[in-house]
Amino acid sequence: MQILSYSTIVLAVAEGNEAAQSLYNALGFVWVGRREIYYGSGARNRIAADIMRFGLHT
Repeated sequence: MQILSYSTIVLAVAEGNEAAQSLYNALGFVWVGRREIYYGSGARNRIAADIMRFGLHT
């Protein structure tokens, strides 16, 4: 059996998804950056993602 150890969770939230951003902020995630054109396809459906991080305490 292999035991894995992680110290950070990183996730992407669509820009404008204020409900999800508020939830993750309340859980202790912090905003660390943005990835442009992360969601969608085509010229009109390109949405950026806010990148959030949470440090795990081991």
